[in-house]
Amino acid sequence: MFEKNPTKNETFDYRLRQEGVAYLLPWLTKRVVKLDLSDFSVLLTKRCMLFLDLKTEGASQACEGMGGGCMLFILNSDEWTGSNSVYLAGWRGTQQLTLFVSKLEAQALSHKVIGTKSEEQVCVSFACVFGLCVFGECVVAMSLCL
Repeated sequence: MFEKNPTKNETFDYRLRQEGVAYLLPWLTKRVVKLDLSDFSVLLTKRCMLFLDLKTEGASQACEGMGGGCMLFILNSDEWTGSNSVYLAGWRGTQQLTLFVSKLEAQALSHKVIGTKSEEQVCVSFACVFGLCVFGECVVAMSLCL
């Protein structure tokens, strides 16, 4: 659920792990920012962004009001609510937001939420998420990956 924070931070000794968010979600209220699909997709693809570049109404002000430390980004969408909520664990630095999500999980979430253009990318992402990755090669048939 948490991981020892490797950086020196006077506020947070531990940071939130993506794997633990599902268990803590009902109790996380203060360091949560809801993002529209445009901002959420930028975070998924680039893995970081300046919080002044947020286009979601009120998100930039919410980030400015928080001190540095761990936080949670939730996709603000009618399609992705309740048990289908999509969220990303991250960090608010002095000027930017950074994800604490593995590249493979970010690829899988990107495919799930915004779609992935490359069929090969979908296949490798699917295979790796389900533990079927052998030296970066997809070992399942293409029909299973789509």
